[in-house]
Amino acid sequence: LKLAQDGEAKAQAGLDHARETLRGLEELTKVGGVSRSDLDGARLQVRLAQSDLTAAQAQVARQQVRDSATGLTFRMAAAERDLEQARLVERQAAEGLRAARAGRTQVLAAADSDIQAARAALDQARAGVAGASVARGETRLLAAIDGVVTHLAARVGDTAQPGAPLLTVVSLAGLRVEALASARLVPTLTPGEPASIAVDTLAGITFPAAVQEISRVAEPDGRTFRVRFRLLRSAGMRPGQTARITITTH
Repeated sequence: LKLAQDGEAKAQAGLDHARETLRGLEELTKVGGVSRSDLDGARLQVRLAQSDLTAAQAQVARQQVRDSATGLTFRMAAAERDLEQARLVERQAAEGLRAARAGRTQVLAAADSDIQAARAALDQARAGVAGASVARGETRLLAAIDGVVTHLAARVGDTAQPGAPLLTVVSLAGLRVEALASARLVPTLTPGEPASIAVDTLAGITFPAAVQEISRVAEPDGRTFRVRFRLLRSAGMRPGQTARITITTH
């Protein structure tokens, strides 16, 4: 009986401690400092401590019955108390199961909410990347051809207007030389005839060329015809230069 009473005292102390812990957590819950799972765990500890106390009290009662009654009466009383204890444990287990299921549902709902929030943030970030890419692309002007800028109409601070040229780009590919040949020289020229081109900026260097086209119509002066020469190599030459043309006629 003494051992049973000691067990009852320990169970009572455990219950008091569990209740004190629960009260402290409930106070913290009012200011939002405790998670729902911690609070549910403290409540479960109180129920388990209560179950331990009930079992200890039943053990004390059985010892008292055993000391004061016959064996049969003791067994009947013990059986009744064991049945009551089993029913209490069953109820507590059912409550624990319901709490666990509710906690799992809350955790899953929170996880789904986090996933949806993460997806929304990802979509927003992708939209931001797409918008930034478009904005960056609009800050660059790309010419349709490779070449050099020969005239710059826009200045820093100007506002671009639709249809207004910003700059002029001249392609360096397929440079040609044009010259006016007198009417008496035209009969001596034929397409494909070789020629050499020289410019002042590249002294001592000549560039191979060939007669490409001879105009069939005279210039407004009536005495000259426009002849175009195709450069076979034009590295270093620039558009707009004045050239000297040497033609080897046969």
